[in-house]
Amino acid sequence: MKEVDFFMKYYWDKSVNGSLEKEMLCFSSINYLYIATAYISLKGIKLVKKMIEVYHLKRDNIIIYLSNEFSLDQPHVILKELVEISKVYIVENKLLHAKVYFFKGENAHLIFGSSNLTSGGFKSNLEFNCIHYPTIEEEQNIKCFFDYCKENADEVSCSLIKYYEDLSKELRDYRKMESKMKIKLKGFKKQNDEFLEDKYELDDFFFKYEDYETFFKRNSSMNNDRLSNVRRENVQRKLKDIHIKVMNEIHKLNLWEHWHPNNLTSLIYPNLTNKNRVNWMGVRYGKGEVEIKKGHLFGERDSLESFSKHACLQYNINSLSFGICLFFAVPNESIDRDYLYGKGLEILNEQKVKINSYVETLMGYGFKWIIENEDENNTQFIYDIDGKNAEKDLCAFLQKYDREGFYSYMSLNYEPSDMRIKTIDNICEEVINKFKLLKPLYDLIVYRPS
Repeated sequence: MKEVDFFMKYYWDKSVNGSLEKEMLCFSSINYLYIATAYISLKGIKLVKKMIEVYHLKRDNIIIYLSNEFSLDQPHVILKELVEISKVYIVENKLLHAKVYFFKGENAHLIFGSSNLTSGGFKSNLEFNCIHYPTIEEEQNIKCFFDYCKENADEVSCSLIKYYEDLSKELRDYRKMESKMKIKLKGFKKQNDEFLEDKYELDDFFFKYEDYETFFKRNSSMNNDRLSNVRRENVQRKLKDIHIKVMNEIHKLNLWEHWHPNNLTSLIYPNLTNKNRVNWMGVRYGKGEVEIKKGHLFGERDSLESFSKHACLQYNINSLSFGICLFFAVPNESIDRDYLYGKGLEILNEQKVKINSYVETLMGYGFKWIIENEDENNTQFIYDIDGKNAEKDLCAFLQKYDREGFYSYMSLNYEPSDMRIKTIDNICEEVINKFKLLKPLYDLIVYRPS
């Protein structure tokens, strides 16, 4: 074995080999950085900025070569950011497929392999890379490679950025088509995935791709599977962390979580109660233990009802979004449905003016009231609070569609990359503010024994 072999490291699984990103940030005395990569993303730019911060690199000492297909996701935005921190070239005369990272300082460090400068390349994909400490002679060969790239490249200019910007609409359409095809090419197991990992940049978010993936159809029915169980428990911990930060404010609203700590969140394992699937998880707040067990309105039957039979405010996560919800009724034996529509719609009619009046204050937030069942046709009725409904009358909508056999709730959903849910503090602020907004409507439609 040659002596140089002792100075080579290989990376493919960060859980075993460590993080390639951390390795790139632990060199010393780096003055120049040369990169050749076929693809780059905003995540890759963040990594370059970290290296600039760690090594105090100057713009003119960072040289980046990209293929002309370097990104389908707002390439003009990527180029605008890159030219501010580095000298950037698009290799036009050859199809650049190499992934090479060369650090030059007091010592030279070379990383090469399969990892593009993207989130997948440095985080989630199965990649193979090598870290090598080249000799003086090998450095000359490396320099020749980058010189060859430059001979076949054009430096990024304002006109080149404009060219990619003009392609934005076509690229968006192409990306949608590509995403659909990517899902199909994922194979049989992942063909019905709700979204691809590279759709959102969630590395800095409280809820990450893995949290949403936990509730994908292919995972929702898994039981006694180590990966799904660990992930569900991880999501449950995050939901509990939110609860700890918001509970004092929520208690001020006279809303209470389940009195038994083990029932703070919804179920995390498939069973008959959740129809053998875990496709969401959340924390509910509503009536207190005494109210639920009191049985004032429905006699003995009410004393046997579970917490979930009563209306509540909740926050939750599913396969597509984080949500804040006024959950009104389960399909069967809902306490508050019986209360609101009982005795010939007496309560609903009494509260109608107040309910419809308050709904107007909820406009502009994106709330939708959804009534749905889970039969073969998946029947669903939607009242869009912000929509141009024929009649601004939530009560009429409820009277027409809300009935036994249907779930009934009003929900506000946040896409995974929504900045309002980036951090736990952001999330807590949203939960508290939206609960305060929904509480008056909750009080108008639910039964709370004095």
